[in-house]
Amino acid sequence: MRKLYRCVLLFSYVLTHSVQGQAIAVSGQVQEAKTQTALAGASVYVPQTPYGTTTDAAGRFQLRLPAGDSLTLVISALGYQPVRRTILPTRGLVIQVALTPSNTLTEVTVRPPIAGRNRRSPVMSSLSLTPDQVANLPAFMGEPDLLRTLQLLPGVQKGTEGQTGLYVRGGGSDQNLILLDDALIYNSGHLFGFFSIFNNDALASIDLLKGALPARYGGRLSSVLDVRLKDGDPDSILAAGSIGLIASHLTLEGPLIKPREGGPSVTFLLSGRRTYLDLLTRALRNGQNFAFNQTGFYDATAKVTVRINERHRIGLTGYTGKDQFMGYRPAASDRLSTQLRWGNSLLSLRWDGSYARQTSVNASLTTNQYELLIGTQDPIRVLNEPLIVTMRYRSWVRDLTGRLGMERQLGQHRLGVGGLSTWHHFQPAVTIQGGEANRPNRLLELSFSRQAGAIESGLYLEDRWRPTSRWQIDAGFRLSHYQLVGAPNRYRPSPGGVLQRRGEGLDYVGHEPRMAVAYQTKNGGSLTASWTRMFQYVHLLSNTGLGLPVELWEPTTARVPPQRSEQWAVGWNKPIPRSGLSLTIEAYHKTMLGLVTYREGSSFLLPDNPEASFVAWESNVITGQGRSYGLETLLQKHTGRLTGWLGYTLSWPPWQFPDLNGGRAFYPRHDRRHDLSIVTSYQPSPKLTLSATWVYGSGQALTIPLARFSVSGHSPSALPGGPPLVPFTDYSNVQAFGPRGNTRGEAYHRLDVGCQLRRRRPHFERTWSFGLYNAYGRPNPFFYSLESKAEEGKHSQTVLVRYSLFRFIPSVAYQFQFH
Repeated sequence: MRKLYRCVLLFSYVLTHSVQGQAIAVSGQVQEAKTQTALAGASVYVPQTPYGTTTDAAGRFQLRLPAGDSLTLVISALGYQPVRRTILPTRGLVIQVALTPSNTLTEVTVRPPIAGRNRRSPVMSSLSLTPDQVANLPAFMGEPDLLRTLQLLPGVQKGTEGQTGLYVRGGGSDQNLILLDDALIYNSGHLFGFFSIFNNDALASIDLLKGALPARYGGRLSSVLDVRLKDGDPDSILAAGSIGLIASHLTLEGPLIKPREGGPSVTFLLSGRRTYLDLLTRALRNGQNFAFNQTGFYDATAKVTVRINERHRIGLTGYTGKDQFMGYRPAASDRLSTQLRWGNSLLSLRWDGSYARQTSVNASLTTNQYELLIGTQDPIRVLNEPLIVTMRYRSWVRDLTGRLGMERQLGQHRLGVGGLSTWHHFQPAVTIQGGEANRPNRLLELSFSRQAGAIESGLYLEDRWRPTSRWQIDAGFRLSHYQLVGAPNRYRPSPGGVLQRRGEGLDYVGHEPRMAVAYQTKNGGSLTASWTRMFQYVHLLSNTGLGLPVELWEPTTARVPPQRSEQWAVGWNKPIPRSGLSLTIEAYHKTMLGLVTYREGSSFLLPDNPEASFVAWESNVITGQGRSYGLETLLQKHTGRLTGWLGYTLSWPPWQFPDLNGGRAFYPRHDRRHDLSIVTSYQPSPKLTLSATWVYGSGQALTIPLARFSVSGHSPSALPGGPPLVPFTDYSNVQAFGPRGNTRGEAYHRLDVGCQLRRRRPHFERTWSFGLYNAYGRPNPFFYSLESKAEEGKHSQTVLVRYSLFRFIPSVAYQFQFH
């Protein structure tokens, strides 16, 4: 009887407290006030309480609040003025919120929560930027650049001087999944990587995920850069542009069909950019020492958005961009010697819909293409007869991708499910021609080409679960599948998946679990931990270390397995409200398997037998493994007239290949042990903004030869199928290398300063931007070269010479906006 009595009392106690603490689900949607664009990732929270959430991709949210008393709800987003709403939680309450863009420089958002916000999200290792932040920092040659700004954040390291390539937590530049409105970007650089392909005026949001990736993302090892274009203005025609020292760009947006009550609306966005560097070099072509001409780039972006109603939206995005570099001999020989052309193009069609019970659906169909063309034309003499040898190399990749995803709120769970499938088509080709210089006939013509097709698919399941007001768990699982179409029937098992024989193709199945946990402390801070497994089924082969776009994309085969990574990370965030500061510290450890590089002395094309080396490329590469571990610290100030951040990264990324460096581990060239960035922006008045950045990086790992000597070799057939051209060849600069990474280059550091002067009128705004890149003229290393130095009366010595690219570079740009 006593046991029954105790059970009744316990049941009554639990029932009473559960009714008293009953939570009411409040839902709503957050949009931009002017364009009515859904705002993903907006913060919705109740100050001084543990209740908070963020909006999904459709701008919708659901927040469980205690019933009874009225509460003040704060809705805020990066780059927008926050909104406060007083509500009385009742069942079925739906809130519609419109946010107005802010005119001030806002903070870099770091998830988990930052000071002043109760942002409950376990998506750690994530950074977000707005176009305004990119535009307000000192610009290289007057061009605001998204990727160059990302390099100022912890965990993201730069390559060589001036390059916009991203090396995230020890990974290579090819291990970043770069998406533009769901379409894949293979090469994100213009002008040999000095500028990115993104036009800042056309961007709406920028999210960089370095770890704890949601299961919807896959196909790369290191990071995801998700870039979204903004929709056109639905009310009036807007124009924005810039005229700089090296390039100019113009963006137009506005309505095609203005919105009416209950009716559809159609908006457009057009953006174009072009450099005039080729015009300047063409004017200087007659110079005796001129060695290049027709160098430049252009890109164009277009987007049409159809808003059917409040629940359904369709967007069509198109992009194309081209680069070219043509090098010429000095005036003594005006024959073309080098030609480089590369570019991206894409088309993306996306539909977003929302339904009852916090259900959102999205689908997209995208196609993208990347093409690289390299041509060389060299005059030679054989038996005093002039000959011309021409070689053209072409790398071509085209993808077709379909995606479908759905999210739904079920109590304390936010579930997401979906999938995608991509058809890859690879088609590299090489053509070699040899003939007389003054006659049209050809003595030699060889052409090699091959094609490869592959299907890469993935299914995913995500669950964001809030068991209590302080805990949040993100769990996900991704099942990836890869099939090489038409490949030889070969078998080779690899760790982390299952290889199967199926017809004439090759199948690979990868299991990619994801987990992230966040706990919010009483003082507003948070503790986070995550584990992520990723697979990559395409490989980038490059035979240069200078960041030039001389690259070859190849699929996974039986002899070259896919790459795999596993990353652990823990983090701590501490807001300091009174000072407007927040401190974030993260530690990570990542292992990478299946890394691919060329074998010693190999490249995509060997001169002794180009046909064999081109077709059997798998024999010229080797696979290995790598690790990366380190500590990242980010201190931010995001209130007041003075804003900015200090980021520091301490990292070790050792790589190891059985057939390289005697099987011993070594550090790749992009390794920087210490990386420090200080970014400040001061706005004494709305008309004036002063900014400065200072960066420091320890020296990169270099491999210096231990000796060099001269030898003679016999090459009776320099070109296959042709006559003997040079029977004997003297090689006078053969180098003998020691261990890889046997020395370190000089440290890199520079100071950039900028100033912006604004003037606003009712329908017009103009801004003069002045900048100074590398203000104190530091001769930072671009590359090193071994050269002979002879002094009078002494033997020549071999010395290591440092070459610098940029000293101080002033810039000026005129920006304008009509609205």
